[in-house]
Amino acid sequence: MEIKMGKYKLLLRSAIKKQKSTLLGIFLLVFILSLCLFSALTVLLSGTKSVREEMERLGFGNFTVWVSGQPENLSEAVSALRDVDYVTVQPLTFAGYAIKGSHSDNEGQLLTPDGTVPYHFIDEDGERLESVEIKPGEVYISPAMRSSYDVSVGDTVTFELSRKDGIRELTVAGYFEDAFMGSSMIDMKSFLISADDWNEMRSVVDTAAEVDVLGRSGAMLHIFQSEDSALSAQEFQKELSESSDIALYTEFSYRRESIQNYMILLQNILTGFLIAFSVVLLIICLVVIGHNLSVVVEQENRKWRF
Repeated sequence: MEIKMGKYKLLLRSAIKKQKSTLLGIFLLVFILSLCLFSALTVLLSGTKSVREEMERLGFGNFTVWVSGQPENLSEAVSALRDVDYVTVQPLTFAGYAIKGSHSDNEGQLLTPDGTVPYHFIDEDGERLESVEIKPGEVYISPAMRSSYDVSVGDTVTFELSRKDGIRELTVAGYFEDAFMGSSMIDMKSFLISADDWNEMRSVVDTAAEVDVLGRSGAMLHIFQSEDSALSAQEFQKELSESSDIALYTEFSYRRESIQNYMILLQNILTGFLIAFSVVLLIICLVVIGHNLSVVVEQENRKWRF
């Protein structure tokens, strides 16, 4: 038995020696594929963590609801529910918009920083701006709109609030990091404007005649589930709809998990493809290595017998 094992060791050494360059190339390919696989997993995990942190920074709750109109005491009624910890409200105005003569098929939402959300502003080169004061007549947009409309600093965004004296033009002054609405997977985009412009534009919408009005007043309700709640995400959503009037005013709503999945959808697709591709090639390389070694060993074995 020991003689037989020694024989195969000698044959294997001879096979490796004769196929040294081929095996070196294959092992190098295996190393590169393994590195790609590790990188893909790292990007997937870090991306998920980054998205979660961005969600917390922007104040998204366990359940976020976009409502239209001006429902009185709605947030208080939702806050009073047993499984709700608290609710934060971000007032906004829905309005159609156009850039460079291209009219968007979807409404945008106009927001004004009030200090509750730490927005991050960036310049055209992607560099973070330390402090920004939005001046009247200015608007900050998502960087994703650069690819959609070829828009840059100095261009004009036209907002449609009402048919009668309700068209407002604001100049793009820069960009801000918009993790959710800034995603290419989400059609609605956010616009940050000054408090003066926001109040004036909101007044136009609220006072316009019904036949003339184009925009709508609304808000984002970030609803946080209490830690001692035993409800699942679906059950929590059902309770909100059945135990309050929130469904009467809801435009659309998202659970936190749904928002996270939207934000990293493309990343997951690309990462999944890269992982699957790397695994398949890794298996193929291992099969090729084993086949080459077995062929050479068999050849050496025949010579030894001869």
